[in-house]
Amino acid sequence: MFTDFYTQHKRTIIVSLVSVLLAVVSVIIFYTFFVFHITSTTPDLANASYQTPRLVVNFNKDIKEGSVKIVSKNNLNIRTSTKDSKLTVDILSGMDADKKYTFFIESITSTSGDVIKNHNIVLETSKDGVLSDEDQKIILDRQEANKPAYLRDPIFKYLPHSTLDYSISAGLNTVVGEGEKDITIFITAMLSAADVRIDRAGAISSYNQEAMNYLKTLDGINLDNYNFSYRVNAVSL
Repeated sequence: MFTDFYTQHKRTIIVSLVSVLLAVVSVIIFYTFFVFHITSTTPDLANASYQTPRLVVNFNKDIKEGSVKIVSKNNLNIRTSTKDSKLTVDILSGMDADKKYTFFIESITSTSGDVIKNHNIVLETSKDGVLSDEDQKIILDRQEANKPAYLRDPIFKYLPHSTLDYSISAGLNTVVGEGEKDITIFITAMLSAADVRIDRAGAISSYNQEAMNYLKTLDGINLDNYNFSYRVNAVSL
């Protein structure tokens, strides 16, 4: 019976199916190209690292500058920026693993005037979430920026340093007089009993010079930027 019905109405059925298909395709095309919407997010919302430093939300249209109103429902400290069709939400507070964090878009407007309102983006954190190389760099850069100013000086990448003959350390000058530098490098000559007995002054001079020779090999270090203090540590006889 169905075969007879199909045979009799074959043309009508095919036309109907094609019409439905075209309607579905039209809706998809219209949504993809004309309706303002989110196309993707980074990281994976379902398995983000709890150390994730930012959430990147991509839209299908460019974002109007200054139109973004987004808040964290978990009271995270966030900062937003936009470029073309990308919204970046910097997450400045620490997050915990195995927890959901909701970012609520109160409104965001495209350059063509379309608006998204009252939209939740839910980020689920995990200890197993993988950070991209770029996100790892962001974390390291933030840690570096949060260091006290003097610790950001390149000398602290190399010091303290020591050998059997000398030790070198560096510290911030709490009181800086006119013409003095912010950081002092301390060079300590490590004298043995033989040094003290045979040629104390010669040993001190030699070890201080060894220390200076080491400092001169350090990349990106201008020794004119530092004060120097020389000390002696002699063994008890």
